[in-house]
Amino acid sequence: MKLLQQLLLAAVIITMVSCKGKNALAYNEKMVGIQQELMTKVNKMQADTTGDATAKLITFRDFAKQKRDEIKAAPAPDGGEAFKEAMVNDVTGIIESYDVLIKITEAEGDEAKLEPLRESFAVLEKKIAKLDDSVIDEQRKFAKANGIQLK
Repeated sequence: MKLLQQLLLAAVIITMVSCKGKNALAYNEKMVGIQQELMTKVNKMQADTTGDATAKLITFRDFAKQKRDEIKAAPAPDGGEAFKEAMVNDVTGIIESYDVLIKITEAEGDEAKLEPLRESFAVLEKKIAKLDDSVIDEQRKFAKANGIQLK
């Protein structure tokens, strides 16, 4: 009887560990999916040279806001909070950069307005590079802690 109890306990522990790993994997895949959606949308927008540039930038910015809200709403598994925060910060940086790009397109022809906007955008580009690195770093830590192999 004691052996049966030990086997059942072992089965419960294995199941709990297995579920934790599945939740972490599903969360990681969700975050990667959001990253891919954002990249796909940017690439399509950049390839499309027709139409109103400002409207395209606004559409992408609004899409990024939806994705940020999706990230915020997704419950992070144990140990996933730093990864989640890095993702939110990164997408927020992207949104901020598109806000500036929108202002740049609206200020076209007004050099007095354009110069500070260009400077602001250059600063944001550096900030986003650091935020991107932070996402990668936090994702690696999260993957390692949860036995997920990144591709």
